[in-house]
Amino acid sequence: MKIGQEPIRLSYKQGVFRLEAHLLICPSKGYRARADHYRQLVRSGLQDKWKTSFPVDDPMQEAIVQCLQARCPEALPGFLADLAQAQAQAELPEGDLVPRMTLEIFVSEDAYRGWFPQLHFAWQVLRAGRRPLLVYVKDLKFRSSHVQSALPRQIWGIFRDGRVISLGFNWHYRWPGLIRLAGSRSPQVFKREAAHEFGHTMGLGDAYAAWYRSYDPYPGSESYLMHSNRILSPEEIRMMFQAQASGKLQHFPYQWSWKKFWRGFRRELQARYRAVAKK
Repeated sequence: MKIGQEPIRLSYKQGVFRLEAHLLICPSKGYRARADHYRQLVRSGLQDKWKTSFPVDDPMQEAIVQCLQARCPEALPGFLADLAQAQAQAELPEGDLVPRMTLEIFVSEDAYRGWFPQLHFAWQVLRAGRRPLLVYVKDLKFRSSHVQSALPRQIWGIFRDGRVISLGFNWHYRWPGLIRLAGSRSPQVFKREAAHEFGHTMGLGDAYAAWYRSYDPYPGSESYLMHSNRILSPEEIRMMFQAQASGKLQHFPYQWSWKKFWRGFRRELQARYRAVAKK
Protein backbone atom coordinates (compact mmCIF):
# COMPACT_ATOMS: atom_id res chain seq x y z
CA MET A 1 0.00 0.00 0.00
CA LYS A 2 1.29 3.41 -0.95
CA ILE A 3 1.85 6.19 1.57
CA GLY A 4 -1.26 8.36 1.64
CA GLN A 5 -3.71 5.47 1.39
CA GLU A 6 -3.82 4.98 5.17
CA PRO A 7 -7.32 5.26 6.71
CA ILE A 8 -5.87 7.25 9.64
CA ARG A 9 -3.27 9.95 9.04
CA LEU A 10 -1.13 11.64 11.66
CA SER A 11 0.37 15.09 11.24
CA TYR A 12 1.90 17.81 13.42
CA LYS A 13 1.92 21.61 13.24
CA GLN A 14 2.54 24.30 15.87
CA GLY A 15 1.88 22.29 19.00
CA VAL A 16 -1.05 20.30 17.60
CA PHE A 17 -1.04 16.64 16.63
CA ARG A 18 -3.84 16.01 14.16
CA LEU A 19 -5.50 12.67 13.48
CA GLU A 20 -7.46 12.47 10.22
CA ALA A 21 -9.72 9.43 10.27
CA HIS A 22 -11.49 8.48 7.03
CA LEU A 23 -14.43 6.18 7.82
CA LEU A 24 -17.01 4.10 6.01
CA ILE A 25 -19.82 3.54 8.53
CA CYS A 26 -21.95 0.57 7.51
CA PRO A 27 -25.14 -0.14 9.50
CA SER A 28 -26.57 -3.62 8.99
CA LYS A 29 -30.09 -4.03 7.67
CA GLY A 30 -31.78 -3.69 11.04
CA TYR A 31 -30.05 -0.36 11.74
CA ARG A 32 -29.94 1.13 8.24
CA ALA A 33 -33.04 3.27 8.78
CA ARG A 34 -31.14 5.19 11.48
CA ALA A 35 -27.83 5.33 9.62
CA ASP A 36 -27.42 9.10 10.06
CA HIS A 37 -28.03 8.72 13.79
CA TYR A 38 -25.23 6.17 14.16
CA ARG A 39 -22.86 8.18 11.98
CA GLN A 40 -23.36 11.16 14.25
CA LEU A 41 -22.79 9.04 17.36
CA VAL A 42 -19.51 7.68 15.99
CA ARG A 43 -18.30 11.16 15.09
CA SER A 44 -19.34 12.55 18.47
CA GLY A 45 -17.73 9.69 20.37
CA LEU A 46 -14.38 10.20 18.66
CA GLN A 47 -14.49 13.98 19.12
CA ASP A 48 -15.40 13.66 22.81
CA LYS A 49 -12.51 11.33 23.73
CA TRP A 50 -9.79 12.00 21.16
CA LYS A 51 -9.58 15.77 21.42
CA THR A 52 -7.42 16.61 24.43
CA SER A 53 -4.21 18.15 25.70
CA PHE A 54 -1.38 16.18 27.27
CA PRO A 55 1.92 16.80 29.07
CA VAL A 56 5.18 16.23 27.20
CA ASP A 57 7.61 14.76 29.72
CA ASP A 58 10.79 12.91 28.75
CA PRO A 59 9.17 9.52 27.94
CA MET A 60 6.46 11.28 25.90
CA GLN A 61 9.06 13.33 24.04
CA GLU A 62 11.05 10.19 23.19
CA ALA A 63 7.90 8.43 21.87
CA ILE A 64 6.90 11.47 19.78
CA VAL A 65 10.37 11.84 18.25
CA GLN A 66 10.38 8.16 17.26
CA CYS A 67 6.87 8.50 15.83
CA LEU A 68 7.65 11.59 13.76
CA GLN A 69 10.87 10.04 12.47
CA ALA A 70 8.89 7.04 11.24
CA ARG A 71 5.66 8.67 10.06
CA CYS A 72 6.33 12.31 9.11
CA PRO A 73 10.02 13.26 9.48
CA GLU A 74 9.44 16.65 7.87
CA ALA A 75 7.51 17.69 11.00
CA LEU A 76 10.29 16.76 13.46
CA PRO A 77 12.27 20.06 13.33
CA GLY A 78 9.10 22.05 13.96
CA PHE A 79 8.16 19.86 16.91
CA LEU A 80 11.59 20.19 18.52
CA ALA A 81 11.52 23.98 18.09
CA ASP A 82 8.00 24.23 19.53
CA LEU A 83 8.93 21.95 22.42
CA ALA A 84 12.00 24.05 23.27
CA GLN A 85 9.84 27.16 23.35
CA ALA A 86 7.21 25.43 25.50
CA GLN A 87 9.88 24.17 27.90
CA ALA A 88 11.28 27.69 28.27
CA GLN A 89 7.79 28.97 29.12
CA ALA A 90 7.28 26.13 31.58
CA GLU A 91 10.35 27.32 33.52
CA LEU A 92 8.73 30.70 34.18
CA PRO A 93 7.16 31.15 37.65
CA GLU A 94 3.63 31.28 36.23
CA GLY A 95 4.21 28.46 33.72
CA ASP A 96 3.21 24.80 33.87
CA LEU A 97 5.82 22.46 35.31
CA VAL A 98 5.66 20.32 32.16
CA PRO A 99 4.92 21.70 28.67
CA ARG A 100 1.66 20.58 27.10
CA MET A 101 0.56 19.96 23.54
CA THR A 102 -2.78 19.22 21.89
CA LEU A 103 -4.26 16.18 20.19
CA GLU A 104 -7.11 16.83 17.74
CA ILE A 105 -9.16 14.56 15.50
CA PHE A 106 -10.91 15.26 12.22
CA VAL A 107 -13.38 12.69 10.85
CA SER A 108 -14.32 12.36 7.19
CA GLU A 109 -16.57 9.74 5.62
CA ASP A 110 -17.03 7.81 2.42
CA ALA A 111 -20.67 7.67 1.29
CA TYR A 112 -22.19 4.24 2.03
CA ARG A 113 -24.73 3.24 -0.59
CA GLY A 114 -25.64 -0.16 0.76
CA TRP A 115 -23.15 -2.09 -1.38
CA PHE A 116 -20.81 -4.67 0.07
CA PRO A 117 -18.31 -2.59 2.09
CA GLN A 118 -15.53 -5.03 1.21
CA LEU A 119 -16.03 -4.32 -2.50
CA HIS A 120 -15.82 -0.57 -1.90
CA PHE A 121 -12.68 -1.15 0.15
CA ALA A 122 -11.11 -3.33 -2.56
CA TRP A 123 -11.95 -0.76 -5.23
CA GLN A 124 -10.15 1.95 -3.26
CA VAL A 125 -7.10 -0.30 -2.96
CA LEU A 126 -7.08 -1.11 -6.70
CA ARG A 127 -7.43 2.51 -7.75
CA ALA A 128 -4.77 3.62 -5.22
CA GLY A 129 -7.30 5.83 -3.46
CA ARG A 130 -7.56 6.45 0.24
CA ARG A 131 -8.93 3.37 1.95
CA PRO A 132 -11.65 3.93 4.55
CA LEU A 133 -11.67 2.51 8.05
CA LEU A 134 -14.66 0.15 7.98
CA VAL A 135 -17.07 0.63 10.90
CA TYR A 136 -19.93 -1.88 11.09
CA VAL A 137 -23.01 -1.28 13.23
CA LYS A 138 -24.50 -4.69 13.91
CA ASP A 139 -26.61 -6.74 16.27
CA LEU A 140 -23.85 -8.46 18.25
CA LYS A 141 -25.64 -11.10 20.30
CA PHE A 142 -22.71 -13.14 21.52
CA ARG A 143 -19.84 -10.64 21.45
CA SER A 144 -19.27 -7.11 22.62
CA SER A 145 -18.02 -4.37 20.30
CA HIS A 146 -14.58 -5.23 18.98
CA VAL A 147 -11.90 -4.70 16.33
CA GLN A 148 -10.46 -7.40 14.12
CA SER A 149 -8.17 -7.63 11.13
CA ALA A 150 -9.24 -8.69 7.66
CA LEU A 151 -8.92 -12.42 6.94
CA PRO A 152 -5.59 -12.19 5.03
CA ARG A 153 -3.91 -10.69 8.13
CA GLN A 154 -5.29 -13.12 10.69
CA ILE A 155 -3.50 -16.08 12.30
CA TRP A 156 0.07 -15.13 11.33
CA GLY A 157 -0.01 -12.01 13.54
CA ILE A 158 0.91 -14.11 16.58
CA PHE A 159 4.36 -14.65 15.06
CA ARG A 160 4.95 -10.87 15.14
CA ASP A 161 4.51 -10.34 18.89
CA GLY A 162 3.59 -13.70 20.41
CA ARG A 163 0.29 -12.45 21.85
CA VAL A 164 -2.91 -14.49 21.59
CA ILE A 165 -4.97 -11.44 20.59
CA SER A 166 -2.80 -11.07 17.48
CA LEU A 167 -4.31 -14.23 16.01
CA GLY A 168 -7.37 -12.18 15.07
CA PHE A 169 -6.06 -8.64 15.38
CA ASN A 170 -2.77 -8.31 13.51
CA TRP A 171 -2.41 -4.52 13.77
CA HIS A 172 -0.30 -2.14 11.70
CA TYR A 173 -0.93 1.58 11.17
CA ARG A 174 -1.43 0.93 7.46
CA TRP A 175 -3.85 -1.92 8.23
CA PRO A 176 -5.60 -0.82 11.44
CA GLY A 177 -8.42 -3.37 11.23
CA LEU A 178 -12.19 -3.00 11.07
CA ILE A 179 -14.55 -1.97 13.87
CA ARG A 180 -17.74 -3.79 14.83
CA LEU A 181 -20.07 -1.83 17.12
CA ALA A 182 -23.16 -3.14 18.91
CA GLY A 183 -26.07 -1.06 17.62
CA SER A 184 -28.27 -2.08 20.55
CA ARG A 185 -26.31 0.05 23.03
CA SER A 186 -27.68 3.30 24.44
CA PRO A 187 -26.35 6.43 22.69
CA GLN A 188 -23.91 7.29 25.50
CA VAL A 189 -22.53 3.75 25.75
CA PHE A 190 -22.33 3.48 21.95
CA LYS A 191 -20.24 6.68 21.75
CA ARG A 192 -17.84 5.52 24.45
CA GLU A 193 -17.45 2.12 22.81
CA ALA A 194 -16.77 3.79 19.44
CA ALA A 195 -13.96 5.83 21.04
CA HIS A 196 -12.56 2.72 22.77
CA GLU A 197 -12.54 0.62 19.60
CA PHE A 198 -10.94 3.49 17.68
CA GLY A 199 -8.16 3.27 20.28
CA HIS A 200 -7.44 -0.26 19.04
CA THR A 201 -7.12 1.01 15.47
CA MET A 202 -4.53 3.50 16.79
CA GLY A 203 -2.45 0.61 18.14
CA LEU A 204 -3.62 0.30 21.76
CA GLY A 205 -4.41 -2.96 23.51
CA ASP A 206 -6.95 -3.41 26.29
CA ALA A 207 -6.20 -2.55 29.91
CA TYR A 208 -9.21 -4.27 31.50
CA ALA A 209 -9.43 -7.90 32.64
CA ALA A 210 -9.79 -9.48 29.19
CA TRP A 211 -9.50 -13.26 28.79
CA TYR A 212 -6.34 -12.91 26.69
CA ARG A 213 -4.79 -11.01 29.62
CA SER A 214 -5.67 -13.97 31.90
CA TYR A 215 -8.32 -11.62 33.37
CA ASP A 216 -5.55 -9.45 34.82
CA PRO A 217 -6.39 -5.70 34.67
CA TYR A 218 -3.60 -3.17 34.35
CA PRO A 219 -3.15 -1.54 37.80
CA GLY A 220 -4.18 2.11 38.04
CA SER A 221 -6.00 2.10 34.70
CA GLU A 222 -9.56 2.18 36.02
CA SER A 223 -10.31 5.56 34.38
CA TYR A 224 -8.44 4.84 31.13
CA LEU A 225 -10.18 4.81 27.76
CA MET A 226 -8.88 1.31 27.08
CA HIS A 227 -10.18 0.05 30.42
CA SER A 228 -13.48 1.74 31.24
CA ASN A 229 -14.08 3.82 28.06
CA ARG A 230 -13.69 7.03 30.06
CA ILE A 231 -10.60 9.25 29.62
CA LEU A 232 -7.74 9.11 27.13
CA SER A 233 -4.78 9.18 29.51
CA PRO A 234 -1.27 10.51 28.83
CA GLU A 235 0.06 6.96 29.12
CA GLU A 236 -2.30 5.83 26.36
CA ILE A 237 -1.23 8.76 24.17
CA ARG A 238 2.42 7.84 24.68
CA MET A 239 1.66 4.23 23.76
CA MET A 240 -0.18 5.44 20.67
CA PHE A 241 2.95 7.27 19.49
CA GLN A 242 5.03 4.15 20.20
CA ALA A 243 2.62 2.06 18.14
CA GLN A 244 2.77 4.49 15.24
CA ALA A 245 6.57 4.42 15.37
CA SER A 246 6.98 0.64 15.57
CA GLY A 247 3.98 -0.57 13.55
CA LYS A 248 3.15 -2.98 16.39
CA LEU A 249 0.22 -3.12 18.79
CA GLN A 250 1.13 -1.81 22.25
CA HIS A 251 0.08 -4.00 25.19
CA PHE A 252 -0.41 -2.93 28.79
CA PRO A 253 1.82 -5.13 30.98
CA TYR A 254 0.26 -8.19 32.55
CA GLN A 255 1.38 -11.45 34.13
CA TRP A 256 -0.16 -14.59 32.64
CA SER A 257 -1.57 -16.93 35.27
CA TRP A 258 -3.60 -20.05 34.50
CA LYS A 259 -5.12 -19.84 37.97
CA LYS A 260 -6.38 -16.30 37.28
CA PHE A 261 -7.51 -17.32 33.82
CA TRP A 262 -9.71 -20.21 34.95
CA ARG A 263 -11.12 -18.21 37.85
CA GLY A 264 -12.02 -15.34 35.54
CA PHE A 265 -13.34 -17.70 32.86
CA ARG A 266 -15.74 -19.30 35.34
CA ARG A 267 -16.96 -15.88 36.48
CA GLU A 268 -17.57 -14.82 32.89
CA LEU A 269 -19.51 -18.01 32.08
CA GLN A 270 -21.65 -17.55 35.20
CA ALA A 271 -22.38 -13.91 34.30
CA ARG A 272 -23.39 -14.86 30.76
CA TYR A 273 -25.60 -17.66 32.05
CA ARG A 274 -27.39 -15.28 34.41
CA ALA A 275 -27.86 -12.75 31.58
CA VAL A 276 -29.39 -15.42 29.30
CA ALA A 277 -31.60 -16.70 32.12
CA LYS A 278 -33.04 -13.20 32.69
CA LYS A 279 -34.01 -12.97 29.04
